[in-house]
Amino acid sequence: MLKKIPADYFDSSKGTLKLLWEEEWRALGITQSLGWEHYEVHEPEPHILLFK
Repeated sequence: MLKKIPADYFDSSKGTLKLLWEEEWRALGITQSLGWEHYEVHEPEPHILLFK
């Protein structure tokens, strides 16, 4: 599934995805159990979201 990520989800100074709040990543269609946190952006592959 491909989805366009809104421009305001990006850090304008770096041009990479910012860390997303739970409401933001769930709005993108990501489903996980409660308690997960988006904690890092892997800059070489910005399409990969890291959760803990």
